[in-house]
Amino acid sequence: MESASFYGTVFQDYTPSPVLQPHVAAYWLLSNQTGKILNVPVVPDGCSDVIFFLNSDDPPFVVGVMTHAQVIPTPVGMRLFGIRFRPGRLSFLLGADMHQITDRTKPLAEIGSDFTEKLRVKGMADQKIIAHANGVLESLITHAGFNNYFLDIVDQLILSADIPIKELARKNNLGSKRLERLFYRHIGVSPKQFAGIIRFFRAHKNILYNGLQDLVTTSLESGYFDQSHFNREYKKLTGTNPTSEVMSILYKNRLT
Repeated sequence: MESASFYGTVFQDYTPSPVLQPHVAAYWLLSNQTGKILNVPVVPDGCSDVIFFLNSDDPPFVVGVMTHAQVIPTPVGMRLFGIRFRPGRLSFLLGADMHQITDRTKPLAEIGSDFTEKLRVKGMADQKIIAHANGVLESLITHAGFNNYFLDIVDQLILSADIPIKELARKNNLGSKRLERLFYRHIGVSPKQFAGIIRFFRAHKNILYNGLQDLVTTSLESGYFDQSHFNREYKKLTGTNPTSEVMSILYKNRLT
């Protein structure tokens, strides 16, 4: 079971089972035992999360697609378990209209009761949580009724976020309006906005792993015309710039 740490042992990222990997990007566990509040920047990545509290009676909740970054205060002692679903997948699993929770959270019980009843993780050891989640999700996903035609279009856009949306629609024999409706329902944003998020996150990951040394190359490799274009998009999605003190929290505490 592969995992990666962030902020030392505060944040652990785990790889789901091979059966789930087309639909689940990662599991994560957050445990703030540092003795101080951590202000963690969370950036848009096109994914949706289901999050469980591990040491409180607060109910699990769904986080819709984010269109801008947020800084989340993480209290001392907080323990969370999250499932990060790849774009478009969670809508089919829960039968939810994702546009209703874009940039919002919603109690899981109000959307997917089967999910809530079957995936109970409070009180489990970390490794057992992952194994339990794998088992439950493999069963649920088998009966989820995914629209693979649409999900293939989503994956096309992830691989090539600079493709014109009209061309993407034509290539897949869909009208632009029909494609837009599918994206709003199953992801939560328009195809154009989703492409912008993916392009931004590609650049953000490059900085996260490789640092800030060459923003020009990062900008061009991520699909931006130049660094100034990247800086504008970065500020629109995060409210700041790549070299700000807020975002440097991420770059100084990289995934390892």
